[in-house]
Amino acid sequence: MPVETAGGALEGVRIDQRVILYSGLRTAEISADPRFALLRRRLRTRIIVLVALFVSWYLAYLLLTAFARDTLSINVTEHVNVALLLGLGQFLSTFVLAWAFGRFCRRRFDPLAEELRVGYAEPEFIGGRQ
Repeated sequence: MPVETAGGALEGVRIDQRVILYSGLRTAEISADPRFALLRRRLRTRIIVLVALFVSWYLAYLLLTAFARDTLSINVTEHVNVALLLGLGQFLSTFVLAWAFGRFCRRRFDPLAEELRVGYAEPEFIGGRQ
């Protein structure tokens, strides 16, 4: 997104109260950094694993509702059956997976991203409020 500066419009990104400007040359340099490749590999691997877990759990739930109705209709208590518990488990698992991904990002992704951002930031292009 273009960010207006005193010298005209330059390409940049606004992070909190700072504006970091970049050029295509700088982007190519960052893309070639092995730490950036590690960052992308970590993100891609984690996303694939979490999506596979969620989709397989969801498909298992769908298959159970389609083909194991007798099993799902077993009452656990008077008004609660196995299907209801598995349905609530779907909601719970969604929040657990989101929490796990957020925790992963804070612990393994954000520090490396910050290291790259600081390492490639050009001091003359980092400013306060615009």
